Parts: sequence; C-alpha cells; structure tokens
Amino acid sequence: MKIQVVESAVGQSAQHQFAVSYLINDTVAIDAGCIGFMYPIARQRQLSHVVLSHSHFDHISSLPVFLENVYRTTGVPVVLCAGEETRRAVESHIFNDRIWPDLVRIAQTEAPFFTWQTLREFETFLIGGLSITPIPLDHLIPTFGFLVDDGSSAVAIVSDTAPVTQAWDFLNRQPNLNAVFLELSFPESMAGLAEHTMHLTPSTFVREQAKLKKDVSWFAVHLKSTLRAEILGDFSAISDSPVVVAEPGAEYSF
Repeated sequence: MKIQVVESAVGQSAQHQFAVSYLINDTVAIDAGCIGFMYPIARQRQLSHVVLSHSHFDHISSLPVFLENVYRTTGVPVVLCAGEETRRAVESHIFNDRIWPDLVRIAQTEAPFFTWQTLREFETFLIGGLSITPIPLDHLIPTFGFLVDDGSSAVAIVSDTAPVTQAWDFLNRQPNLNAVFLELSFPESMAGLAEHTMHLTPSTFVREQAKLKKDVSWFAVHLKSTLRAEILGDFSAISDSPVVVAEPGAEYSF
C-alpha cells in the first residue's frame, strides 16, 4: 500500500500542510482539501473515489474545483464517500448555487459530476482493492477516521479528534495494522484552544499513543502551519517516542 500526503503549499513552504488530502495507491483520496490543485490534471483523473472524513473546510476546500477538473459527460463519475451529516453539509452549504453551482440539481438534466456512497461507522466497504472501515472520532461535528487495509497491511488515518477510546479499542483488534497517521494540531501553550476545538497537543498525542498496544509506525499530521516549530519543540521535550511528521509530497509504503 502506498500513501501520500498531498501538497497544499507552493514554494519554500511546501513542507507545511494547509489543507488535508491523502492519496492511497494513486486512485483513492481521503479528504479533498487540496486534491483539486494537484498537477497535472491526469493525477486527479486517476481518482475513482474520494472519502470524506467530515465537512470542515480544510478537508473539503478543493472539492468543487476537483469535480470540475475531472468532469466528463460520458463514463463513470467519481464517487464521493461520506457520512450522512457530511453529505448534507456539502449539499446545503457548498452546492447551493451561492457558493458553487448546485451539482445535484444539474445532474437531473446533465451527466452527473459525482455519485454519493453513504458511510456508516465500522461498516467496511471495498474500493480499488482496499477495505476501508470508518472509525468514529470525537470532534466538533460527526467525523470519521479510517482503517485502510489491502489484505496484507493496514494503516489508520486518525485526523481531527479529541482524545478517544473506542477508536483505539477497534485498532487494537486489527492484526495487520502497520502505521497510524494521527493529528497533532496545537502546541501546549494553546491547550485550551485545542480542547475547545477538539484537537490534540503533544501531551494528548502521547496519551493517545499509549492506548494502542501495538508496535506500529507513527506519523504526525495536521500540524497548524504557523505553529509547527513550537509543536515539534514541545513534542521532543516530553517524549522519546519515535514519530515522523508526514511530509507533503512524500510517499510512504506499507
């Protein structure tokens, strides 16, 4: 299995992650924060499914642009996979003719830009040779993490969450789990803000790690760009745990 954190910045700041998308084997995307800005367009047209964790803007911001870029009047449209709450938010607040054309209404008379697949917690679905299981997290709105399994290896993408228990209980039962991509959003100086927005700091990140009783590779994601140096400084001061910041553009194989 190959996972890439999609670049969301240009120039010398390319290591910073302003919006969130992950590519799985080049054909499936987790979240649509920046897939609509990938170049060349052929990279976008390789995607058959886009799996949405939730509807916060950094996870869906390039979705309308992506759908326009890959639109074709013939063939099979891209499939958007999301929970009911995320689907309603996207249709009500994005595809409403005010922010973006109502693509659902347009599909009544034109070739569809996409189709929906509804996700439910812990109900595994199959796409592109992958088994993907939505894992409920604890965030401001209903949010999924995902276990992605290709039959020989499995990776968990756990982004945008406060501390949880159920997710780790589930992951502890997965025999093929090789790696976890876990959010690390704020430094300790902003612990109050992290709590109010339901994100992790280095100290809560380390406590979440301890809940997983498996030897896996850990990748930190979702670092607030302007706080990156402070976050990493805090982390190194409190933990000797081996963790890698997942770099945009880098490919990780499992």
